[in-house]
Amino acid sequence: MNHKLIAIDQELTMKLHNPNPNEPTNLQMLVAEIKKSASSSYHGGYIQVPFRVECASYTRLEALVKHTGSSRNKIMNDLLRIGIETLAASLDDETIKTLFEIETSITADLYASGKMKSGDQSDD
Repeated sequence: MNHKLIAIDQELTMKLHNPNPNEPTNLQMLVAEIKKSASSSYHGGYIQVPFRVECASYTRLEALVKHTGSSRNKIMNDLLRIGIETLAASLDDETIKTLFEIETSITADLYASGKMKSGDQSDD
């Protein structure tokens, strides 16, 4: 096994369980945006995914979109990131490692297939 991959696995596991205390969490950033005391943006690749939203979640999402003035895509990505981080904080290291290996494989496949798009979200 590649020792560099093991180091990355350990670093990721530590990061998921122990976020940098000097940086605001994604949850803290979104709360600040909702309170209109901060703003953020995403710069990176994206994948378009068809997604059906439950009605109650949709109305809550739209309320956040209207209140913040942010795009629906941005708010959905923020909420998804926060949910995954919250879930990861409750998982054991072995499960985190397994998920990281799967994620790494999916990322490699996306780059190899050319499906990864630029961070331009002008179609939000």
